[in-house]
Amino acid sequence: MIGNLINRITDLFNYIHDEELKNAFKENPSDFTRKSPLNFVNLILILLTKNGLSNTMELVKFFDKIKMVEVTKEAFSQGRLKLKPLVFKKLKMYHLKQAYENKKDLKKFKKHVLLACDGSKMELLHHKSLIKIYGGTKNKFGEIKSCMGNSSMVYDVLNHFVFDFEIDKYKTSEKVLIFRNLANLFQENFFKTTKKILIFDRGYRSIEFFHYLMEKNEKFVFRLRTTDYKKEKIKLRNNDQFIDIEITENRLYHIKNKKLKSKLLEAGSLKLRIIKITLVNGEIEYLITNLEKKNFKHKDIAEIYRLRWGIEVSFKTLKGLLKVENISGYTEIAVQQDFFSQILANNIINDMKTASQNIKDQYNENSLFKKKKQGKINTNMAIGHFKLKILTIFFEKDENKQEKMLYSLIIKLIKFYTNTSTKKYDRPENTPPRKNPTNCRRSF
Repeated sequence: MIGNLINRITDLFNYIHDEELKNAFKENPSDFTRKSPLNFVNLILILLTKNGLSNTMELVKFFDKIKMVEVTKEAFSQGRLKLKPLVFKKLKMYHLKQAYENKKDLKKFKKHVLLACDGSKMELLHHKSLIKIYGGTKNKFGEIKSCMGNSSMVYDVLNHFVFDFEIDKYKTSEKVLIFRNLANLFQENFFKTTKKILIFDRGYRSIEFFHYLMEKNEKFVFRLRTTDYKKEKIKLRNNDQFIDIEITENRLYHIKNKKLKSKLLEAGSLKLRIIKITLVNGEIEYLITNLEKKNFKHKDIAEIYRLRWGIEVSFKTLKGLLKVENISGYTEIAVQQDFFSQILANNIINDMKTASQNIKDQYNENSLFKKKKQGKINTNMAIGHFKLKILTIFFEKDENKQEKMLYSLIIKLIKFYTNTSTKKYDRPENTPPRKNPTNCRRSF
């Protein structure tokens, strides 16, 4: 497995140098034709390895590492306008395609990849140009008090890869964004041939969305609100039953597309499976799915939805550890470049982290010690080591040395793990808040 990982990363490094890639993702035909420190490859690497410093210091650190004279922040601001942000999506899909074609390395749930879909608000720089583009939250006087964007993501909860990420204006609906996510993914051939289950929270459930996914022959699990489909819930004879969801005018009042509305009304109903789950605290939760009972039992559906929590953890990692909201420019291009580049970095880091975790787990299985060192690879340290070492590895010309450096980095991460004990400790009373808490320090 580690050999496949190293091949994936070195192939990605080589692809960054590809002339066709450069020609496809430069803004103008004349861009990147002259020899310059801010060439196509260097611009990608500056954004991929940024550490949240000022632009001047980012450039000083970067060019010091590659032994070149640094450029000014003004030159960088002009140079980055030549680079289309979608280049990072292309690189991400190149990496993912290799990972998912090698099916032996993938974790699956009953031969299906589990893809959670969710959105989150992203705080941006409070600057007039970004406020004009994205908007934000308003105070009681109607003034923008915080510049915000709305983001949406499709995330593999078992393999820890972000499949697609979109960011748009603050007022853009999460449903609009998730349709954009899925449209991007349905274009990819390897995605079409991958068996998958899409998992959604209660904010996404709707008859038109169920119909859309069923037409695409996609499997899904949605959580329902307590007020959803009351008529159908009353008809339930047990906690797991297929039932006809009636399609009425009232349930389609929000749909503006007349063709779609008439098509749904003509269908009359959708046959879907409603699952009733009693939580530990006694609360009742309802899920709706088109998964068949033969292969997916009641407990399987409950487990699939429980695993959706991985996308919440991923958003927390992106914001708290990778600092994706730390934007380095005041243009829409800069915002997209910063977000898309860190999504790519996140996928590479998680790929290395998974390999390290598998080696650690294997060591534990083979260990003769009674007290084995359990734990998960520390994400914060994985991010820090990636940011610290990746440029040196990238610019290593000897392929054998490059592979050895990647291997040693993956092995090194095994030392840094977080205990997974479920034992809870009571916090001391009257603990004063600290300006610089020791348990929340960044690794880069």
